[in-house]
Amino acid sequence: MGWLSLLLGLLILIPGAIAYGYAEGVNREVVAFLVTAAVAMIIGFTLKRKFRISEGETVGVSEGFASVTFSWLLLTFFGALPFWISGVCPNLIDAFFESMSGFSTTGATVIEDIEATCLQAPGVMFWRSFTHWLGGMGIVALSVAVLPALRAGGSMLFKAEITGPTKDRLFPRIADTAKILWFIYLGLTLAEAGLLWLLGMPLYDSFCHAFGTMATGGFSTKNASIGYYESSAAIHWVIILFMFLAGVNFVLHFQMLRGNARAVLANRELWVYVGLLVLAMVVMTLVLYLSDEDDFLPGKDGNSGEVDSYASFEKSFRDSTFQAVSITTTTGYCTADFNCWPNVCRYLLVLLMFGGACAGSTGGGIKLVRIMIAVKAGIRELRRLARSSAVFTLKIGEKTVSREIISNTLGFFVLYFLAFIICSIVMSWMDYDFETAFTSVLACLSNIGPGLGDVGAVENYAHIPSLGKLMLSFCMLMGRLEIYAVLTLFIPLTWKK
Repeated sequence: MGWLSLLLGLLILIPGAIAYGYAEGVNREVVAFLVTAAVAMIIGFTLKRKFRISEGETVGVSEGFASVTFSWLLLTFFGALPFWISGVCPNLIDAFFESMSGFSTTGATVIEDIEATCLQAPGVMFWRSFTHWLGGMGIVALSVAVLPALRAGGSMLFKAEITGPTKDRLFPRIADTAKILWFIYLGLTLAEAGLLWLLGMPLYDSFCHAFGTMATGGFSTKNASIGYYESSAAIHWVIILFMFLAGVNFVLHFQMLRGNARAVLANRELWVYVGLLVLAMVVMTLVLYLSDEDDFLPGKDGNSGEVDSYASFEKSFRDSTFQAVSITTTTGYCTADFNCWPNVCRYLLVLLMFGGACAGSTGGGIKLVRIMIAVKAGIRELRRLARSSAVFTLKIGEKTVSREIISNTLGFFVLYFLAFIICSIVMSWMDYDFETAFTSVLACLSNIGPGLGDVGAVENYAHIPSLGKLMLSFCMLMGRLEIYAVLTLFIPLTWKK
């Protein structure tokens, strides 16, 4: 935690420099970053000096989960300070919510006028998107890659933060795996930012949206999100492409770079990911294109404020594709107010919120490979009932799934839906309608951002009470660290030697 605090103290100087450049001097925004950097470094130095890992001591599973969870809470607190001190957020709870939403790549916001805030506090809003990028691949994974002091326990730390039921190693040393994943992540981010800039998007906006895309986060610099760029279909398609790539297991990106296309094409989860997107795109395109405009109220165009027309097949296809990819990858960017789409489209998007993208990607949600394992486990039990004496193995592609992974997956489903039900009841108790309570928790637990109702595509979370914001922040943390790393800390056995 000490090393991570020092690292964050240095990284936060980047948006501080941007704030200084825009202001052409020191103002409240610049002071906010300087104070935050100083606090993070002082606490980091104190922790590093106070606590040391003994010679030969290793980090176990419990220590790895605890270190990662407490590190995320501490870094979220540091990340909240610029929002609070600069005045962008009126209180520390709102600032903590915004920071947790950034680091967990959720994209839910309490800022009501984003464009005005970007003009008033460009450094803070850049930091807002930068937290997405740091949290996407994982701030702890970055630390394992660049800090030699963390490599002794790097395997457990990496395991606690990287998503999916299994953690693929590309190299024997976990630090080398973390490095190559971060290099791929950086390369794709720079490629997207460059393309968006060439297509006419300002450089500042290009990087902010690239951060949000590759981290599958969703923070935008525009009130209308990507719908602001309605006049440029090319920008929409570039973001669709990179959202899709961000939802793919980054190990497969590495295999493609090595020219091992056979390993990529043999990945069953990738084919399910592509098939699910194609199915959602086709259904929503046909529904939007064939629907009578009098039957529903489409979203509003971000530039003109005029009602969109879905008479154009290209428009229907583009918006359907964008929202299907955005929701499936848990990015949360919007080109239209899908809260006003026909019910079949809205319900389909809610179902996509549960699934998430591939394991090992920057996406949130349950992950498709877990759903595949659960479905196959159910089918296996049916086959056992028909042939009780037979022995059936569970395979994903050519790989046999171990009992441990099956048990881990089924346990994950139980804990995920238990947390989802309890938190939804709490939100309903706060006098929110079913649609808002249900989808606000789902959007935060799956790290998506926008839901339906009062937290829809063109709404925000500013109206949620403080208790609700704290609970939803906890949901974001559970979603990003995939339940186990957080809930393990509440088990007494974790703290016994």
